[in-house]
Amino acid sequence: ELFAKQPAEYKRQVFPNGVPVISVEASSTVGWSRYAHVSIGIDTFGKSGPYDQVYRALGLSKERIIEVSKKCIEYYKNHAVPALETPDVLY
Repeated sequence: ELFAKQPAEYKRQVFPNGVPVISVEASSTVGWSRYAHVSIGIDTFGKSGPYDQVYRALGLSKERIIEVSKKCIEYYKNHAVPALETPDVLY
């Protein structure tokens, strides 16, 4: 909510055009996903257990984050990175 209230110039400095944005949140991607090209997070009800097992089961392991990040970077080597500058996202 605080970021959404910032001036457009500040938002462009944080998320410059042409740079893929990946959000990682050990919770819901709601909120962050609107500022990212790829979001990694939990969009289901949680699980119980030791955090490392739960994170792995929910796709939040460091290995999966690295895998998804590399795929995103590789994809945008051959595709234009869409601007996040839409009225309901950054402005």
